[in-house]
Amino acid sequence: MEWGFRILNLRRGQRRPFLAALCVWLAAGPCEGRVFARWRAASDCGRVLTEAGGRLVYEADVSINGGDGRLAVFGFERHPEPVVDDLEKAFGAPFRRAGADSATARIESAGREIRLIAVALEDPNRTLVFALDQGAAEARRSRSAASFPDLDGVPPYPGAEPDTVMVNRETQTTLVIAETGAGPDAVRAFYDSALRAAGWNPAFPDTAGPGDRMAVYARGPRVCCVFAAQVAGSPRTQITVLHKKLAVK
Repeated sequence: MEWGFRILNLRRGQRRPFLAALCVWLAAGPCEGRVFARWRAASDCGRVLTEAGGRLVYEADVSINGGDGRLAVFGFERHPEPVVDDLEKAFGAPFRRAGADSATARIESAGREIRLIAVALEDPNRTLVFALDQGAAEARRSRSAASFPDLDGVPPYPGAEPDTVMVNRETQTTLVIAETGAGPDAVRAFYDSALRAAGWNPAFPDTAGPGDRMAVYARGPRVCCVFAAQVAGSPRTQITVLHKKLAVK
């Protein structure tokens, strides 16, 4: 499955912790003008999104299932429907809509591939647009099968099927998205037990264990976030695991 559809698989009320984890994964500090210029040199995508009313909030070199690319995130102060309408006109390409609050598109041009995801935040009048710019060969690599990375004390859930492994090249933060037939509470209980046994401690004790929220654990300078939620319209559970080493000065 395309990496972007994993966000859309969750009900809107469940996207907040997923997007929070994604923003932690992305974060390498605010973008500067020189960074935006580098993005624009690779593609006109950033210019189109800015002219449509978007504001560049993050940008980073990334790897998705081993395929390298440049990921930018734009914020819009509007509902996704008019944002997507405008982007369809600007890019001259149709978006695949998942209800009224999210949509995706893939654009191929001059040997490059750009994948766009528009998704509503908790406030339906605010939209994030993720734009991944890759060469054609790297894009094909990103669509290949994923495998669980070695996250130093963070085991994969037994029998889970990894779908997407995203690495922020600037921070070396890893985000793993997988699916399992087990229920969300079973997944949370497994990680709570396994992480504690590996020396991790809940950073916020009231988030550990059962409940529809993201659990946060710490071990020295490392942080691990775990979120499990039922996929909309399916009995399967989506697992999101974020692993980040904090900079210690």
